[in-house]
Amino acid sequence: MRSLIVFIISLIGFCRYVCSSEEISVWLLGEVKRDEQLLADALSKTDGHSLELLKESPSYVPFFLEAPGSHVFAANEYKPFFDTWKNGNGQIFLSGGYIYRIRFSDAPPLYATSAGYWGGSEWYSIDFGKDFVVEPSSVWNGSGDDYLFATSVAGVPPKIIVYDKHGEVKREEVFDVNGADLEERVAAGEQAFSEKGSPILEMISLAEYLKTPDGSWRKVDLSGQFNLRNQQQRDAERERMKPGVNLTRNEAIKALQSKLSPPAGQRGHALSESLPGPPGSEKPGERNPARSTPARVSPSATLWPAVAAVVSVLGLLWVALKKLR
Repeated sequence: MRSLIVFIISLIGFCRYVCSSEEISVWLLGEVKRDEQLLADALSKTDGHSLELLKESPSYVPFFLEAPGSHVFAANEYKPFFDTWKNGNGQIFLSGGYIYRIRFSDAPPLYATSAGYWGGSEWYSIDFGKDFVVEPSSVWNGSGDDYLFATSVAGVPPKIIVYDKHGEVKREEVFDVNGADLEERVAAGEQAFSEKGSPILEMISLAEYLKTPDGSWRKVDLSGQFNLRNQQQRDAERERMKPGVNLTRNEAIKALQSKLSPPAGQRGHALSESLPGPPGSEKPGERNPARSTPARVSPSATLWPAVAAVVSVLGLLWVALKKLR
C-alpha cells in the first residue's frame, strides 16, 4: 500500500513538472520570436521601429546580439551602425539572458526574463495567462488556501492587492496616505497574508536551461550594485558562464522546440497558433512596440493531455487496489 501511494505521488509530481517545463518553453519560444521580429523591423526601419530607438530605450534588452536571418538593412550605412552597437555591448552581454522566477512553497511560480522589454517589475505568470506588476520584495505566500500571493502597491493611495489561485483580485485594502498610523496599518495588513513567509527569487540562464540537464536555479543577488539585468557580472556567475555559454538565436529556437511534447504531426500546427510569424509577416497595427505583454499561451492547450493521462493511470490503479482488497 505504501509503495502504491508513493508511486501515485511521484507520477503526479512528474506530470506537473513536464507540464510546467512545456509551458515555460512555449512562452520563451514566443518571446524569442517576438524579439526577432522587433529587431528585423528596427534594422529595416519599418513599423515605426529603428535601431536608434532601441539603442536609446531604457527598457529594451535583446535576447541575442545578432541580426535576424531574413533581415534587410534600411541603408548601407546601417550595417556598421548595427555592428558598432553589437560590439559595444559584447563584453557585458549574456547571450539569451536569464529566466527569473518567484518560487512559492506551495503555489505555482511566476516567471520573467532579463531580455525583451523589461521595466524592472513586470512579471508574467504562465499559470494565469496574464501579467502582474509585482515588486519582488513585497510578494509572499497567502496565509489561507484561497490566496496565491499578495503585493503591497506604493502609490496614492497605497494599497494591498491579494490575488486568488485563478489570478483574480480577491481583495484590495486601501490606506489613508495622510493617516498618522499609515505604516502600522500597512504592516498589519501585510501580516494578515504573510504567515507562510516570503517566496524566493531565483534565476537560471537560458543557455543552462536549454543545454544543461542538471542546471540549477539559484538565488538572485539584488544587493545594490546588481539588478535583474547584470547578474552575469557577478564573479560567481562569470565563473559559471565560462563553459558552454555560447548560444545563438537559431540554437535557442531549435532547443526550445525540442522541449515541446506535442506529437510530430501536431507540433507544426500547435506552434503556428501560438507564435508570431517570420519577420515581416505581421501587419501594421497588430503589435505594440512598447510591449509588456508576452505571448499568450493557453495552459489548457498543453495541460489537458497530461491531465487525461494522469486520470487514466490513477483510475487503473484504483481498480487494481480494489481487486487487492
